[in-house]
Amino acid sequence: MLFASVLVVILIVSITIPLVLRAKETKDVSTSTNVETSTTIPLSTAIPLSTAIPPSTTIPPSTSTVYSSALTLSSALYVRASSSWPNARFRYQAIRAQVETTSYYKIFSNSTMDMHGYIYNGPFYSLFPYKNLLLEDADTAGNGQFKFDVYLVRHMQYIIVVTTYEAAMTGTYSLIVYGPSSVSLSLGKSTLFLK
Repeated sequence: MLFASVLVVILIVSITIPLVLRAKETKDVSTSTNVETSTTIPLSTAIPLSTAIPPSTTIPPSTSTVYSSALTLSSALYVRASSSWPNARFRYQAIRAQVETTSYYKIFSNSTMDMHGYIYNGPFYSLFPYKNLLLEDADTAGNGQFKFDVYLVRHMQYIIVVTTYEAAMTGTYSLIVYGPSSVSLSLGKSTLFLK
């Protein structure tokens, strides 16, 4: 019951914020610059207590961090890992993620595009998309959205690569990270790996 309530709150936040952002954007995403925002929303007061939770159970404070941006015509291209089309090039953004609390986190995408996501433990090398790859997902959240349930370690560098299922797509997206503390999310870059 508690998980369902938390999931409903996350879904409401993940739907509302992109709608507000889309209303402010220009109609032509292809000519806009990358839009990056990161918002931390405390959810501890929004979680209803249920009689199914024993009175001795402590519910830790919970937060949701939302990062919104866009894949545009100027976004970097690469051949993504596990692609059914080995020569197709996909637009992507590499988002640096750092947590202050070692724990389990839920990471969701929210977009009208069919999304594909990857988590890397360490640098992301666009020429070697399997190097440092921790997790990959395409549709666990339903409606073409990725979702990760992942254990993240404090002060470790993680890279979340946001891309699409179909090649060369453009559009807006949001990343929603739910966990015991806020998460630092910022636009990163691909690292060239040449020997």
